Amino acid sequence: MRRTVLVGAVILFCVAPHHVEAAELKLLSPGALMSSLKVLVPQFESASGHKVAVTYSPALAIADRRLAFR
Repeated sequence: MRRTVLVGAVILFCVAPHHVEAAELKLLSPGALMSSLKVLVPQFESASGHKVAVTYSPALAIADRRLAFR
């Protein structure tokens, strides 16, 4: 699961247009990724200049939220 999420994020950032500007990106993540994101988010922010607001939630709550928006 963790590998799938990371691969998906890499693909998203590679495919997304580079001219997109965002003052703040909002990321909803399961708590299991907290330690990885504490390292990766500051690196991303310094490299891109974008601010990332991370909200942690239980994985099942994220899945339910995703299904609600289908």
